[in-house]
Amino acid sequence: MRREPAFAFAALLCVGFAAGQQAAPPTPPSAADSQSGAMAVYYAGPGVTAPSLLPITFTDVVASGQCKKLDGTAELSAFVDAQGIPRYVFLLQPIGNNLDKVAIYIADADRFNPGTRNGQPAAVAATIKASIQSCIEEKNDEHGQKIHFLQLRSMPQQQVDLQRSASKDASIVLDGPTPAPTDNSTLVPYKVGGRVSAPILLKSGEVEYSDYARKQKISGVCIVSLIVDASGMPQNVHLVKSLESGLDQNAINAVSQYRFKPAMKNGTTPVPVQITVTVDFRLYN
Repeated sequence: MRREPAFAFAALLCVGFAAGQQAAPPTPPSAADSQSGAMAVYYAGPGVTAPSLLPITFTDVVASGQCKKLDGTAELSAFVDAQGIPRYVFLLQPIGNNLDKVAIYIADADRFNPGTRNGQPAAVAATIKASIQSCIEEKNDEHGQKIHFLQLRSMPQQQVDLQRSASKDASIVLDGPTPAPTDNSTLVPYKVGGRVSAPILLKSGEVEYSDYARKQKISGVCIVSLIVDASGMPQNVHLVKSLESGLDQNAINAVSQYRFKPAMKNGTTPVPVQITVTVDFRLYN
């Protein structure tokens, strides 16, 4: 129950960010790139330079005031294309709360002077370390209901570096059209298996026992279904095997806070997948 307002205020911040973003419009991709959809991405190595972040501004940054602070630093992976647009943004080191959503949104909205290879603009694999200082405030809406919303206390600090390849290859080729910035409104998940690897859990959520279940000594498992999106965030979290209403809700709350390295297609391309998570509730004397 306590999770619902948190999702709402994260979304409100994203609206404010989009209004304040200042960046030069991207250069349209070449005809060859548009037709083939393939993109060569280069890792750190001789002749490869990192992209540089274009300046950003925000319309609603809170300079000071009394509020509940929520701060953190997330590290993300992104392929910054030759037009300076980040593609395939996903979590490498999550914060573990709703600031992860904000960090992903900020990275998706970033625009860059592109990286280069041998002096020419090129798509490169980059890491983006985003430090966010935010402020949770509570106000009444027009119906008198309390709502929570989040504003930044300062401009986010971002550090951009080249990624080093985990293999001997200094580059990879992504097949198919590169996606627009993250859009989870029309997720079509893949199935794990074959060319699609399973997502890797980076951070789990804390599971709480309900008072009623503890008093009644209820033990067992809840099974929760979710889509792990291409950024490593849980989406469409819902119950498929119930245990007890309070424990069911606590299981959903916990799984909603899970963070993943997303599933990979062909070892290179992050994709959304449908998975289930078993949450085990046991009482120990």
